[in-house]
Amino acid sequence: MAYSLEEYKFIEKCIEEGKEKLQVQREWPWDNPPGYGSIKRAYTTVRGMGAEDAFYYKPTRKAWTEQEDKQLIELYYELDGGSVECQYQYYKRYGVRTPGAVNNRLEYLLASDKMENLNPNKNNYASVDYHAKAKENNITILSEARVGSHSKVLVRFEECGHTIESRLYGIEKAKCPVCNSKTNLFNRESLSKELRESPAIVYCVKFEDAFKVGITGRTTKERGAGFPKFDILREIHTTLYEALRIEETAHDCAPRLPMYEPLRKNGGTECFELQYLTEVLHLLENEENNLPNHKKNNT
Repeated sequence: MAYSLEEYKFIEKCIEEGKEKLQVQREWPWDNPPGYGSIKRAYTTVRGMGAEDAFYYKPTRKAWTEQEDKQLIELYYELDGGSVECQYQYYKRYGVRTPGAVNNRLEYLLASDKMENLNPNKNNYASVDYHAKAKENNITILSEARVGSHSKVLVRFEECGHTIESRLYGIEKAKCPVCNSKTNLFNRESLSKELRESPAIVYCVKFEDAFKVGITGRTTKERGAGFPKFDILREIHTTLYEALRIEETAHDCAPRLPMYEPLRKNGGTECFELQYLTEVLHLLENEENNLPNHKKNNT
């Protein structure tokens, strides 16, 4: 849908107040609020461009130039492989392409030889020991790729046990995309078919003064080995793709704690105050009831 300037400014105000996309949709002050997918696209655009630029910007259909590709690749490496941040910083720096267009182009470049050919650090790759870098970050590389390549390799994050596809570049700073809710959307859509269908559990656990919603490829008890004492309130056995979607929806339905200190570096940003427990449990119940049969109990 086409948004008015007033609607874009409302979204911008919500972003400034720290509200998530689902909250924007729920608090929409006009009749017939947009669908969640439309809100997400508008939210991303406004976050990167601002309300007025988003409204007045006329998208260009011209092909990306070699110079633009070089600028994008250099920015990607400058940000240590930060795909999400690249979307916003490219527009702020060069003011030509929308965040969505940057994301699409970056996905293309990452899957092509251009990323390596235009890499400003290309000549330094031969001396890099990626296995050692991964080990420093408690990651195990399970498959091999040509050194310097941006093809994906299979890795296991030892702290949480999740096995996913990842690129070698920046692996010393990599975080598990399954556990890191801020990147769930992008990784959910880029998962291979095999990983999308792999089994996962969405769990809700209650602590003395907070509760947490997360996902795991192991059992909830195994995932919670480093947690304070907790009770398991709900588990949804499904596929990794659906688990990431349900987790994202749950995280958007109520304000989360900036950090639950007992779980610092162990999922502490996935926790809520207890006052939101009933609302989140109700959402999880609805999500499980609405899952197709072939997406349930995939274990």
